[in-house]
Amino acid sequence: MTSSNASACSIRYADTRNNPAGLFRFPVVPPSTFMVTTRIEFRARQKRMEQSWTKSVTLALEGPGKYVTISNTTEASWAMIEDWPLEDAPALDRALDICAQVVEGKRPAEDARKAFLAAAAEAEIPVQE
Repeated sequence: MTSSNASACSIRYADTRNNPAGLFRFPVVPPSTFMVTTRIEFRARQKRMEQSWTKSVTLALEGPGKYVTISNTTEASWAMIEDWPLEDAPALDRALDICAQVVEGKRPAEDARKAFLAAAAEAEIPVQE
């Protein structure tokens, strides 16, 4: 490691087209600190994603009479991304944003459920109560 700055190190880059000097500079972070923080954050994020809602939502997402039960933020996000009948709608966009905020720990999981129901109403998807 050769560097005039003690808080950074350089590694040789194989591709020098965009970096003529062939160097990539990055700050040195002690690996143990970085890995512990990353693991803790990953586990917390995973827990928030899989946290079940107080009440599941059953809706006819795959067509009339074909009901699917959504019980957490992850399932709701995938349903809206992969199976939603609308591509661009205000309540859908809001629900996806809220799901992301839930995963980041900025909002409670029930907010994602409420937003998901609002997006389903906007898309006129039948919901069983």
